[in-house]
Amino acid sequence: MKLKFTSVPQSEIDRRIENLRSYTAKAADAVIADMVDAHNPITDAMGTDAEVTARAVVDMVSAAMKAEKIVASKVAADAVADLYSAATDKPLPLARIIAHRIPRPTHNDRPGRVGSFCKWRCETEEGVVLVASTDYPLADSAAVLLILHGLPDNTPVTLRHSDKGHDHYRPMKLGTAAAHGIKRLEDRTMLRLSRVAA
Repeated sequence: MKLKFTSVPQSEIDRRIENLRSYTAKAADAVIADMVDAHNPITDAMGTDAEVTARAVVDMVSAAMKAEKIVASKVAADAVADLYSAATDKPLPLARIIAHRIPRPTHNDRPGRVGSFCKWRCETEEGVVLVASTDYPLADSAAVLLILHGLPDNTPVTLRHSDKGHDHYRPMKLGTAAAHGIKRLEDRTMLRLSRVAA
């Protein structure tokens, strides 16, 4: 089955349909619980201790599988809703980060490093400064957009060097791009707090 939506890549649609198939198979397997329901409770109380114990185990398995069937049905319903929203929701606008190179200062004693770059100043396309100086332009800028500017974590984001006419990265989710920057921010905060405590 092929579904075509203008706002959703076919690969994403295929992935979600495959997830639906797996959820459906999981729900179908759960109906085995119904097979152990057709027994006579009077007969269940009779027989050897081993038989009664075995029936009790079957009943516990039945209850567990019924609960699993309910969970699987909910997962399938959520997947359908996810697929529908992917096809109908208006996609979020792309957030493009513009990275400007900051040249290293000239060192007379190290002429080999003159002209190299190691820091970046990052801003939005509208000129709003996100990070004044960083070694990680995408991660740190994405963290600022996520934490300070409140953009949704599923906002597509990319980065473009100011002297280039094309993006340096394919668009990715803001939450994914910001993960490394947020982790380093948390590490720096913990280090600063540990120094204050010492």
